[in-house]
Amino acid sequence: MNFSLESLRERQTLYAVLIGIILITLPCYCAGLIAVQRAPDDLTTTPSASPSAIPSTTLVPTREFHTPTASQTPTETPTATITPFIPTETFTPTLTPTASWTPTATATASVTPTATAAPATDTSTPTPTDTETPTPTPETPGPTATE
Repeated sequence: MNFSLESLRERQTLYAVLIGIILITLPCYCAGLIAVQRAPDDLTTTPSASPSAIPSTTLVPTREFHTPTASQTPTETPTATITPFIPTETFTPTLTPTASWTPTATATASVTPTATAAPATDTSTPTPTDTETPTPTPETPGPTATE
């Protein structure tokens, strides 16, 4: 037999699993043995007849005589008759309005936009230029006549 190293490793794994299962179940076997040892010796008991010191009485049946009495019985016997149930249907005509679509002509005003040419606008912005702003000059009083 030619065994490879891989098959030996697989067998070692299998052996380890089986030994683990055996070790895990050992407490269950021990508990079973303890339960059997602690069980009562004789579980089946047979009832036996033993004389008793308690007095008992025996009842003996006796005959009773009853005198029949006459009673009136009804002459008509009521009988039950079975009447079959036959359901009947009655239809009451009713007017049930149903919605229907009726096309009608309606005048609707609508505005249709038309394409028109927009006037050309000048979009250029004027550039600022230097302008001379006149500034007011203050008037100075001239020579005054002295007396």
